Amino acid sequence: MATENGKIHALVFEEDLKTADLIEKTLVKCGYAVDVVGDNRSAIARGSSDQYQIVIGDVCNPDKSGFEVLRALHSRQWPIPFLALSEHQKEADRMRALEQGANDFLTKPFDEAELCARVQTVLWRAGITTNSILQARDLTMDISRRVVRRSSKTVNLTRTEFSLLELLLRNKNVILPRNYIREKVWGSKFEDGTNIVDVYINYLRSSVDKEFSPRLIHTVRGKGFMLRED
Repeated sequence: MATENGKIHALVFEEDLKTADLIEKTLVKCGYAVDVVGDNRSAIARGSSDQYQIVIGDVCNPDKSGFEVLRALHSRQWPIPFLALSEHQKEADRMRALEQGANDFLTKPFDEAELCARVQTVLWRAGITTNSILQARDLTMDISRRVVRRSSKTVNLTRTEFSLLELLLRNKNVILPRNYIREKVWGSKFEDGTNIVDVYINYLRSSVDKEFSPRLIHTVRGKGFMLRED
């Protein structure tokens, strides 16, 4: 499945211009390519093409036309993943959206981190990934652009810190022994007994964990380190 310049390409269907702008800016910050439409005909026409990997749309807009978009895109031979939005918290709306093909349901207003996390989850469940984007919760790493963000805030890392974080993200939820990390990040430059791994883990924690919640980088006593997102 094609991506745009190595990015996941998302189509946003939202009639409210202010909300549409917020969603677009949030998704762009999280590393996605985004197009926005404000009417159901455009959403169906563009969503029926093969250029998008996910649609994010308000299904409970005033005339309920969002459900028409959802039904049309779900009826395709290869349904496109759909994250349904609504400003209503009615259980009936959520159930209707899921029954008609939505992959997940998010109530407005929502924060940026939750939106990006929900989009990532929908894509992951659909088996859609791109090697250039790594993510754990609200932490994203764009390998090709060498950009790291946590909760939509840019995180500045040195080359070594970037390599270490990339290793942790590619092995998230897996315990990595110190010797393994040292070999992969520094090669044979350091012998056993050095605390270089612990030093750089602390650097990373200061950059990506200190001012955010929840903490992602964990020490597993006697075994090593793990970047955990569950």
